[in-house]
Amino acid sequence: MKKLSENGRNIIKHGAIMGGIMFIVTILYLGIQKDQEFTLLLMPYLSLILLCYILVGMLFFYSYYRKEQKEQKGICKYWMKGISSIYWINLAFIPVIGIGVLLAEQTPIRIILLLDAVVIIGFIILDYVYISKCADELNHVLNPKRVMLADLDECPKSVEEFCIAIERYCMKNGRKLEFIKREKPAEVYIDDEHCMVELDSFYSQFGPMYALKFVYTKDK
Repeated sequence: MKKLSENGRNIIKHGAIMGGIMFIVTILYLGIQKDQEFTLLLMPYLSLILLCYILVGMLFFYSYYRKEQKEQKGICKYWMKGISSIYWINLAFIPVIGIGVLLAEQTPIRIILLLDAVVIIGFIILDYVYISKCADELNHVLNPKRVMLADLDECPKSVEEFCIAIERYCMKNGRKLEFIKREKPAEVYIDDEHCMVELDSFYSQFGPMYALKFVYTKDK
């Protein structure tokens, strides 16, 4: 319950921040755009618009935190890796462009929706940059000497299957293997070198792909 209540507070806080930013951006746009009649039409509903924005922000973060509770920390973990991130961002712009075409005659509404989309995408990019920075700091603490990936045909469904996949890789490549911790991630010695092995994942046009990620580190 403690974790759920913390997530609930984060959803409310971050949703309110996102909604507030989208509302401020909309107000700034209404102040500079030429259709003042449209602006006057919206003035009585500003409080309702702010409330709607906050609800949209809370809904966004509700789905975002639910994603983190799923296996492998959600599909966004491998959606936003490498070239796949560019692929999915390009796909995301297709409906945005489609909405813009449909609202070609409704310029203020079209611009407002596009600005809202920019704010949401900005939040996603900032979160991705933050997570990447944390990962880099963690790698710096581990002080890895090198990192290697070995593709898997399918995702191991248990810790035992994960460890068996490591054993199969080492047997296939003639590597000496010694387990220190049979966990996920696993701590092993490969050819007398200390190594952490974790399950890595990324997204391609054909669906999620999985790999063993070997992080060779200095002995603790």
